[in-house]
Amino acid sequence: QHGTAHDPSVNAQGTGSYIQSTVTSSGKNNGKLKRKAKGDVSVISGPNAYLGPWAGYEGETKGQITGPTPEQQAEYDLRQAENSTASGSIKKPKGRLYIDGQEERSIFHGQSEYDSLGRTYMHIPSQYRHEVSYEELSKQSSFVPKSLVKEWKSAHPGGVSAIRFIPSSGHLLLSSGMDGTVKIFDAHSSYALQRTYIGHSKAVRDIGFSPTGTTFLSSSYDSFTKLWDTETGKCLQRFEVKGKKIPNVARFYPEDPNVFLVGQSDKKIVQWDIRANEIVQQYNQHLDAINSLTFFDSSRRFISTSDDKSMRVWEFGIPVVIKLIADPSMHAVPS
Repeated sequence: QHGTAHDPSVNAQGTGSYIQSTVTSSGKNNGKLKRKAKGDVSVISGPNAYLGPWAGYEGETKGQITGPTPEQQAEYDLRQAENSTASGSIKKPKGRLYIDGQEERSIFHGQSEYDSLGRTYMHIPSQYRHEVSYEELSKQSSFVPKSLVKEWKSAHPGGVSAIRFIPSSGHLLLSSGMDGTVKIFDAHSSYALQRTYIGHSKAVRDIGFSPTGTTFLSSSYDSFTKLWDTETGKCLQRFEVKGKKIPNVARFYPEDPNVFLVGQSDKKIVQWDIRANEIVQQYNQHLDAINSLTFFDSSRRFISTSDDKSMRVWEFGIPVVIKLIADPSMHAVPS
């Protein structure tokens, strides 16, 4: 078969020289190549091994590794590094910001940690400092949001796992992400990123403020729950889950900031004492991973939800379920 066509690269009108192509009747373009010998049927391997109908063509490189030699690749990498250094565009290596065993750290992103009056971002703005009574709250009206106030794009590469407003004032927003970091943002005026807390080698699963907001807990897929100072960014304490268990959720006991609960992937809820740095109680009646923990009834009780499709109510400090909410038609209850 024969055919001709205008060369489209000559000009926009398609005029100019013609391109001509000749294709064999079988539709293959290897008519001029010489096929390799089929070989000797009695030879399994070697120069004259039997290839049969699978013999290729002489001179073809199909199946052969191509590309630069290791020496050529090393020379190329060195040249690229020198060019990058000269231009000042050195790229940071990809990977986690924290590796297990390193010392936890934080990065402050503002110009100064203190304002002219010596106050940090923890200072509550005046419009949020007054106490609101129940009567005042009952007179206030709530509305569905109608406009976007602020969007933090790419706050956490890979996704955001949890967000929490600081108690009482709500002027700061804490977020955790799949990049293994926790970040805190100004949520009332500048909306700027204030600090990044770096101390987990895997994605952070959950975060939770203490009742006063001065500290918070971060739970990660690296099996660690860590206690942080919200203002200074210092990691105050580490609580490790032994074995291949994940702390899915951590919640401070509202009446005592030295006690908190952790819902784990091994069906257990454990109660930690920060002062003793040990587990002092276990709540173990769920049949699957714990997803959320919520205190109520003046903090005397809490409710837990699980992948076992149930919700269970507990008396704080007593590892016996006082109320079970479950139904075969229910799905797993997420956080």
